[in-house]
Amino acid sequence: MPQRITEMAGAQFAPHATTALGIASEQRGLGGMVPPNQGLTNQDDTGAYSKSFVNAQGQRQMELEMQNVRQNTMSAAPQAAANAMGQVRKQTTEMSSAASTEQQFMNSYMADILEQQGGGQHLMALNSRMTGPEQDQFATNIATSRKQFEGQAPELGQIETEANRYMA
Repeated sequence: MPQRITEMAGAQFAPHATTALGIASEQRGLGGMVPPNQGLTNQDDTGAYSKSFVNAQGQRQMELEMQNVRQNTMSAAPQAAANAMGQVRKQTTEMSSAASTEQQFMNSYMADILEQQGGGQHLMALNSRMTGPEQDQFATNIATSRKQFEGQAPELGQIETEANRYMA
């Protein structure tokens, strides 16, 4: 059967079909699914897809551009957060590198000074006193001196040292 190529005006072109659809749907219990209007002709809908005389590529391109914008917006926030975390990591690394360089320079300088003043033999003597048999007496002397400096009784330093020795 040949199809018409001219537009049919309004819903008058098939009055029985438009009214019978609602009646038949109600008889099957689907009355709520029938739209309140009887539909639109292709000419009256707003899209280009239903019109044979309009090129739908422009509408499709616009929809794809909007989808692209939505997807880029959705992925922009996590990317911005990742970028911020990367910047923080970079700054932390730069700061720690600067601090590490400064510490290395200070250690090198201390080693040079110690070397000029006897090669560190005084530090080695201090270490032997701190770890040798005189260790307890050394710790007691330091604690006593600290308590005297704080304006307290020197015996408190000895008591504190003995308490720490028994706790360890």
